[in-house]
Amino acid sequence: SDRAYKRKGVIMTKKEKKEPRFSRNALLYSELFRHEKDLICALIAPDEYCTVQEAENRIVKYKKGKVN
Repeated sequence: SDRAYKRKGVIMTKKEKKEPRFSRNALLYSELFRHEKDLICALIAPDEYCTVQEAENRIVKYKKGKVN
């Protein structure tokens, strides 16, 4: 079973224990993205969870002008 565990804006599935998925709000308030708050709001849906790597990739693609 691929049951998800939620805790304070973080979601971890049994398959993905190595890479936790964070809510948009968790990413907004993280020290890592303190200079990218506007991009986090624009590129990640309010109800979406993504890994730090996914968020970084979206920001890099946006800055290069290649957003889907």
